[in-house]
Amino acid sequence: MTSAVNLKKRGILLILLSTLMFGSYGVWSKLIGSSFGPFYQGWTRGLILTVILFPILYYGKHIVPIKKADWGWLSIFLIATSLTQAPIFYAFNHMDIGTATLLFFVSMLLTMYAVGIFSLRKKSLLQKLCHL
Repeated sequence: MTSAVNLKKRGILLILLSTLMFGSYGVWSKLIGSSFGPFYQGWTRGLILTVILFPILYYGKHIVPIKKADWGWLSIFLIATSLTQAPIFYAFNHMDIGTATLLFFVSMLLTMYAVGIFSLRKKSLLQKLCHL
């Protein structure tokens, strides 16, 4: 029972940390200013995540090689996410942070649903969405 409580607390802490980092995304864009230099928020965020997560994953022996079958999907994901950086940066610098964050979150959520429904053929997800 104790381990279940600890896992729940750990999960809540990770969700709060993720929320804090997601919420600060627009603030970092505003602090950077209007220039889109070599160290914009995407690289900074990636570096912070690497510094925090790599030791945890390495010492916990959670790092596994990527299967060849998954390289195609990973490439699509990396290309799609790299194409979002400039529009997000522009939106955060030319809109209110709250509005830009809301639009960013909603478009990301809808895109994840679309990928899940159409590419991965998750019909049960579509059925759940229609019954909301």
